[in-house]
Amino acid sequence: MSDLPTPDWYTDPEDDRQYRYWDGERWTEHHAPRHIDNKPRPTGKLISDSVSMIRRHWRVYAVVIGVAAAISAVISEMSFRLQVGALDRFLGRELDEIVAQFSSPDFDPSSPEGQEFFDSIRVDLSWWAAGQAALGLLITLLAPLFGLAVISRAVVADLLGRAPTAGDAFRGGLVRLGRVVGVWLQIVVAIAAVPIVMVAIVVWTGGSYILFLLIIPLVVAALVFFIVALPVMGLAPVTAAVAPKTPSLRYTISLVKRAFWPIFGRLLLITLLALVLALAFSLAMLSIPGDSLIHTIVSSTLASAVGLAATIPIVLVYRDLGGEIAPNP
Repeated sequence: MSDLPTPDWYTDPEDDRQYRYWDGERWTEHHAPRHIDNKPRPTGKLISDSVSMIRRHWRVYAVVIGVAAAISAVISEMSFRLQVGALDRFLGRELDEIVAQFSSPDFDPSSPEGQEFFDSIRVDLSWWAAGQAALGLLITLLAPLFGLAVISRAVVADLLGRAPTAGDAFRGGLVRLGRVVGVWLQIVVAIAAVPIVMVAIVVWTGGSYILFLLIIPLVVAALVFFIVALPVMGLAPVTAAVAPKTPSLRYTISLVKRAFWPIFGRLLLITLLALVLALAFSLAMLSIPGDSLIHTIVSSTLASAVGLAATIPIVLVYRDLGGEIAPNP
């Protein structure tokens, strides 16, 4: 079995200012420029460069947002059906009856009849219902992760001096989607481990004085963990979308070490600006009926726009750190 690297784009061993393609046996003559600064650009320039990139290729990004919104609407409908099906199975196939009872103006939950109705409900704790619910949640997350991969591939083309096209961006995003989902799941597992460990400690101590002694160190440790993890959580999905085929989390950590606090500050600002933008869009959506098709389309479009506004500056931060970019997905 050969120990040679797999075919991919790597830093040129003869010139680290560019990439060179390795075909699995030897270096080829295919090169691509590589940007190396190892520190993020100033915050104001980061935002202005992101806006400039959108303005230069607004047609491409408009198509990306439109298609991503359509995909998101379809995925949301699929997820909703899976979640409703899981809830119906969880409630012993009595969801329609429960909804009908609660919708009835004559239903009184506190009455003897209401109590009798609640007692009659049988809960099904089967693995099938739990799996169906988990699948629904996973499908819900595919749309924004696919959008992140697509936008990242469009930005890669721009950074390498090529005019991005919507077709290439979607093909590249589809190729990289599995890696992006994989690294996101790793992040979720790492984050979920924190409350699980804290609950386990609470159960182990049984609420004794030991818990009282440990509570402050535990809270501080959890806070430190999330501060340290924020830059990694922000950069890792982008790394999976644009980097050569390397372990994304490990590679992201190596980049974050180069300028932790500048990265932390910029990603925190990007996150806050995205939240403000999402809140503004949510307030604007209040005038549209929530159960209408227009509401679904507009909501998906605005969510895709927020994803675009957040993803481009993160890719630029990754580039500024000297992160390797694979010209081909």
